Amino acid sequence: MSRLYILLGLLFIAGIVSAGCAEDAYLKACSSCPFDENGKMDKSCYESYQQSGISCIAASYPIAAAKHAKGECPQIDTCSEKLRECISAYPGSDFTDKEKCEGGMSTCFKEADLCVHKAAVKCGEEIPSPCQSSFILIFLVLTAFIRNASRK
Repeated sequence: MSRLYILLGLLFIAGIVSAGCAEDAYLKACSSCPFDENGKMDKSCYESYQQSGISCIAASYPIAAAKHAKGECPQIDTCSEKLRECISAYPGSDFTDKEKCEGGMSTCFKEADLCVHKAAVKCGEEIPSPCQSSFILIFLVLTAFIRNASRK
């Protein structure tokens, strides 16, 4: 039973702390999608990972996503524009997709994640403190320990 509490606590913390949606989606696309003989990534495969990144952002920041859908959070659009600019201005923009994956273009996506996080906060998203999550995990472990001790 105590393992269940620990697992739930870790999953809760992982869900809160990991909002690197765009970067994770890009890195997964780079490692999973096939490339043709010219180094071009399969477009439909890339788009499926891109969509999973967008879904991750919407799940991570539901308040900001809802406001953005109503046109009330233009800061998120600014992040999309910055990402497009970063990708097009990436040094060696004439490199193949494969070369970009092997290079450091994931930094564009990491910056986009940071931008979205800041935009979400400005749009009213309440982001829990990592310390609060740690407290919850400690509480769950302590509760499990006390229950096990009282059964003996």
